[in-house]
Amino acid sequence: MQRPASFVFLLLAAALPAPGAEPAVQSAPVLTLATYNIYQKTEATRAKEMERIGELLAKDRPVVVLGDFNSLPGGAAMTLLTGRGFKDSFAEANPAEKQATTWHWKQQGSEVKFRFDYIFPSRDIRTLESRIVPSDASDHDLVVSRLGWAG
Repeated sequence: MQRPASFVFLLLAAALPAPGAEPAVQSAPVLTLATYNIYQKTEATRAKEMERIGELLAKDRPVVVLGDFNSLPGGAAMTLLTGRGFKDSFAEANPAEKQATTWHWKQQGSEVKFRFDYIFPSRDIRTLESRIVPSDASDHDLVVSRLGWAG
């Protein structure tokens, strides 16, 4: 496939508000970009939703799935994605950063922190660099990755 210097992105809002709801997916010329946000659901529900999203994503072009998964590393959605060849962009670029967090919440004088936010490029894309940028604008920090074509 000939890859142009610039891309047309399809942005898939894949926050499924109710069981059985399906996002509409249109084709994109080169790259599919899928955003994902699940709030207060079980790992089983996250896995089911990610399985359905995986069925809808383009198989014939590079894909980047990213967003707030509200799930720890190794959770159901991440396991499904890595099983399909997607890579955790931040982990790939920063293998020594095992304790990195993207979500923080102050409660009763202490702060709770977890990693809930991810960028997962497909195997056609490699991570050139990735970092977490602290933000006071939200309870989530930003995950920023620079990606390039693999190979």
